[in-house]
Amino acid sequence: MLHWAGEEPQELRLEQIGESYARYRLHVPEAEHVMMRSLESYGQISPVVVCIQEGRYELIDGFKRLGAARKMGTLQSLVARRIETDERGAKAAIYGLNRAGGRTREIEEAWIVHALVREDGLTQVEVAELLGRHKSWVCRRLAVSEKLGPEARADLQVGLLTPTSCGCPRATKRRFWIWSAGNPSRRWNSPGSWISGWNPQAAFPSNTSFNIHVKRWRKPKAWNCPRATRG
Repeated sequence: MLHWAGEEPQELRLEQIGESYARYRLHVPEAEHVMMRSLESYGQISPVVVCIQEGRYELIDGFKRLGAARKMGTLQSLVARRIETDERGAKAAIYGLNRAGGRTREIEEAWIVHALVREDGLTQVEVAELLGRHKSWVCRRLAVSEKLGPEARADLQVGLLTPTSCGCPRATKRRFWIWSAGNPSRRWNSPGSWISGWNPQAAFPSNTSFNIHVKRWRKPKAWNCPRATRG
């Protein structure tokens, strides 16, 4: 449950608002551009949400509005509403505020769950209670986060990689096929999604060029090669 501060919403200068929690949200440049047009046409419609951590305002909800305002250059401040919470509660609030509007993606949920379990030391049962979800939901989100490599996560966070292109949000429902460009009959069917970190060099010579195809999982049919077996 969110605990709103008793004070009225206040204007904060852009430089007063920190973005340390942006690591739990996807950066979508297209959505930020849409927000820029909205701010130019209508101004700020609703306040952003902040909390105070270590004496500094940290943004909880409103990352697109803050990013758009900074790029515009004409806005110097945003109206903000404050909640009273600790580090764990701030992460739960990011999930709760965006879940209400249906704006969270599975990979963002996975990052929040991973932080609560691995950084804050909560058990999966405690995370489930904190977020109001079932333990199995927490377990699945944790698995998605831990299969995602650090390079892919960094690219996702800055918008260089989209959730679709890396097998998200249904990462556990996708598999990939890699085959040699010089020998199409030699293929390899992954046991999981490509983000699990499988190294194709273990199956092919170092000078082999590869073709990669990512698709939604289905029971694979036999490949057209002598040693193929049904999956």
